[in-house]
Amino acid sequence: MSDIWKNHEGYYDPTAGEAIRDLERGKNMDKAKPGEIWEVDGPKGTIQMLVLKQHDAYASGLRLYEDTTGETDIEVPAMTIMHADAGRPNYAYNTDMGRYIKTMKAADFDLVKKQVAEALGIEAPQKKEFEVQKMIEAVKAEPITVVPSDTEIEKLKTTAGIYQKLYEDLLERIL
Repeated sequence: MSDIWKNHEGYYDPTAGEAIRDLERGKNMDKAKPGEIWEVDGPKGTIQMLVLKQHDAYASGLRLYEDTTGETDIEVPAMTIMHADAGRPNYAYNTDMGRYIKTMKAADFDLVKKQVAEALGIEAPQKKEFEVQKMIEAVKAEPITVVPSDTEIEKLKTTAGIYQKLYEDLLERIL
């Protein structure tokens, strides 16, 4: 691609350059997914960010640093081992997202999500299959006994009598 900061005559044109840059960034954000690492233009220059969640106008994530970040420091396998402060999530507007860097392995990203939840004091949600298994075990431990009431028994007898009469009438017509 040609230099976006120059017009067709070769002169510096910041207005056109910014417009083209914003269009390119907008295209990139449609593809950003949780677990991906992107370059982001921040107020103090370009940074790297691990996307935790993509929203309509922005992405929530963790800013990546080369050095440890303190009390809630976690390691993030980017192009090299980077560090993030799990207790300080950030956000970046879609228009500030720049170049895609890489996608983390699912197991590594699951670990990062767990560490962020711990650092923020949020209990990680349990998988539903464990809840279902607990419910099955509870039902097996205490079988449910159903005892119909007297009115329910009368309704069942009445219904059975109606079906018996219908069946007998049907047999008479056939035979």
